[in-house]
Amino acid sequence: MTSPFKCLILGSDHGGWKLKQELSSLLFEIYPEIAQVDISPNLDPEDDFPVVANDILTEFLIQEIIFGVGNVGIIGFCSSGNGINIALNRNKLIRSINCKTEEEISLSRQHLNINGLCFSGCHFKSGKALKFLNYFLFTEKYTDQKYIRRIKQISS
Repeated sequence: MTSPFKCLILGSDHGGWKLKQELSSLLFEIYPEIAQVDISPNLDPEDDFPVVANDILTEFLIQEIIFGVGNVGIIGFCSSGNGINIALNRNKLIRSINCKTEEEISLSRQHLNINGLCFSGCHFKSGKALKFLNYFLFTEKYTDQKYIRRIKQISS
């Protein structure tokens, strides 16, 4: 099975940095065909998730030009996963969730065509995060008109 994502942008504040590093290494080993852009490669104990989210969004726009619209995914990390998720969703091009269950991720990919997934650095281990990320990477969006219509309504 092939992922619709050709590139993933990873970003974290200090609260999610360790999990991001671990998950990035696993992704590189398992899915070398998916490009990764890490906008926060160094731990900064003083960083703020809104700044990280803005950096992610800037890189997202650049990578969508390179890889094409719909081929770029975002993986965000902070202590709770909520802060970075809220900050990312302020942009109308982003449809991100703070994941809690595999079913939630699958439904959100199918119904909402989410392009962002956020993790809590305090509540996830890398193995569970990888399992959740697989649902994000390999669940196809639905193409029924009602889902397309709803996504347009959210994005306008």
